[in-house]
Amino acid sequence: VFLIILTGAAVMGILVSNVLQVGRRRYFLKKTAGIYETGAGEIFSVFSEGYGNLVLVMFQYHLYIFLWSLLLVIPGIIKSYEYYMVPYLLAENPRLTWREARDQSRRMTEDNKFNIFVLELSFVGWDILGLLFLGIGRIFVSPYKETVYAELYHTVSDGVRKELYHGI
Repeated sequence: VFLIILTGAAVMGILVSNVLQVGRRRYFLKKTAGIYETGAGEIFSVFSEGYGNLVLVMFQYHLYIFLWSLLLVIPGIIKSYEYYMVPYLLAENPRLTWREARDQSRRMTEDNKFNIFVLELSFVGWDILGLLFLGIGRIFVSPYKETVYAELYHTVSDGVRKELYHGI
């Protein structure tokens, strides 16, 4: 029974949860870009647009981080920051392959891994505060964090785009 439940949870994570991560990021990317007509339905729009590719790429994303973590903990942490922008890139373009998303994420986080770590570290107090009252506070903290991470993506992607187009 435990093995069946564990397998079912893994399948749900791969087929639904990973794709919803991309949808959530798409929603916040549009909100932070000033597209205020975006509704909560945007989170589920990823099921109709490039769903198969999203499942595959997000599976590879988590698999690569897991495999790097098997070497030692530190390489896994470094790779998780190196691939940090993959869900955001897929939110913008759900047809990206794993290699394209990985390579773009590497360029975006090349000199920013430590800054992203510090940004995440700055939310530890908010996370602790959000756990108060049986986790109900997370309802208020989570959208704030997602908005900040979406702004981070916009900032980093603008920098990479400027570098790419500067030589043209």
